Amino acid sequence: MFIAIGVMHYFASGKTRAFDYGARMLGIVLGVSALGFVFHQLTGMGGDRLYDASETLKWIGVALGLLVWSGFSILSAIQGDFKKKLVLFSAAPVLVYLCVHLSLPNQAFEGRAPQKLLERNRARVQANSLVVSDEYLVHAVCWVFNRDDIYLLDKPGELDYGLANDPAARLFSLNRFRDLVEGPSHRPEVILILEADRYEKYLQSLPPPVYKDQDKGVVFWVF
Repeated sequence: MFIAIGVMHYFASGKTRAFDYGARMLGIVLGVSALGFVFHQLTGMGGDRLYDASETLKWIGVALGLLVWSGFSILSAIQGDFKKKLVLFSAAPVLVYLCVHLSLPNQAFEGRAPQKLLERNRARVQANSLVVSDEYLVHAVCWVFNRDDIYLLDKPGELDYGLANDPAARLFSLNRFRDLVEGPSHRPEVILILEADRYEKYLQSLPPPVYKDQDKGVVFWVF
């Protein structure tokens, strides 16, 4: 409210230069960003695409929203009537606001929604399998496999108190887990489920699994 009052007083004094400059620069930055985003999605240059092939409508919506925001910002800068300036500038981001919740890429949910990966590997988890997960996925692993004996890797997270009083010592340090999977073959089958990006270097230090599956952000390895 105070910003709106200040802007109105600014325009009432007959000044527009600072507003015009800011709106014009914002429009240019958004326009360049939209074009760069479209180029990246079409070519894949500069790294992995944010959206996969099944999400074309999502990224087109984002690009259109940014272009509309850019165009309206520039129009507000060149408009003479301060009331029209405010209307155009205020309306500029509306399309982005309307579509942003529908345009989140699938990979934004992968680490939080590993159910597909777990469901398709459910049959591989035997009664005597030793299942190890991280603090971020342990709740989903317990739920999907209907087990309450999941081991944790590295950090206890919110289960700290329970693990501190657990006689089974179900918290593996990174070194202890590596020793386990590098140990004798007569040990129980070990299944590791965790978010790959958090333990990328550690995963490279482990021996090759006998089976592995990955749903982008989550790995399912069997040793």
